Amino acid sequence: MVDISELTESVKGYIEGLQAVLQRKYQISEEKALNMITSSYIMDSLIDYPEETLHDDIEAHADNIYEDQVSKTERLLLEAGYEGTIFFTNPSYEDAFLGVSSDDRAIYDYEKMVESLVNHEDMTEDEAREFIDYNATFYIEGGPIILYRLEE
Repeated sequence: MVDISELTESVKGYIEGLQAVLQRKYQISEEKALNMITSSYIMDSLIDYPEETLHDDIEAHADNIYEDQVSKTERLLLEAGYEGTIFFTNPSYEDAFLGVSSDDRAIYDYEKMVESLVNHEDMTEDEAREFIDYNATFYIEGGPIILYRLEE
């Protein structure tokens, strides 16, 4: 990771500008914005090609950083104002995400979670169910809710 204090003032200013755009446009915290920037491609560009990068459009870079680092589920949560909501990341179960409960917990459909693992992780249905039952059903305060459909 790059030590920001060792960068030139113009590079620091550009990073601050990116951070401000990310915070304003995507309603994310100062810390999250800075983490996104420092773990993105932009840092290499600012170190290897500072003069060229400093003349690039800050807004375009901010959009690229956000799109590269934020999953569909996280994007939905952030845009709806649920920055602190805990959600699944690995695997992400993007297709199984339903929404948020009244106490701000992410909600997932169990059957769609199974489908997601079968389709994206090359598991059989039985392996997917076992994986979810073992890895995703633990309880973390404020953690995701898994919806099990009841059918007649």
